[in-house]
Amino acid sequence: MEIKESGPLLTKWLDGVDRTPRETVYFLVDTNKRLQKTIGYVIRMEPGIQTCEQSLELTNRSCRDAAWVLVQVLRHLGLAARFVCGYLVKLTADQKSLNGPSGPEKDFTDPHA
Repeated sequence: MEIKESGPLLTKWLDGVDRTPRETVYFLVDTNKRLQKTIGYVIRMEPGIQTCEQSLELTNRSCRDAAWVLVQVLRHLGLAARFVCGYLVKLTADQKSLNGPSGPEKDFTDPHA
């Protein structure tokens, strides 16, 4: 629950959070949807994570940048959240599909948060 970042853009974004009482899962989905609409998605090959202020100012982010903003938003709102980054792994099928696509032609991994 440790808040690592704050700033004028993050504070302004937090002011717009709909705090209408509802089930937690709906609150989380609505908050995540709003974040997704606020800042666009880009594939960013540079290492590290943008600050919340950078992501909100540039209005673009990678999945790890968006995950970090969401973690900080939730912590500011008093919810426990942690950042997790790993890999999305897609493997080629051992056998071709009889109906429908068989998946990727070769194995690959992508970082994902």
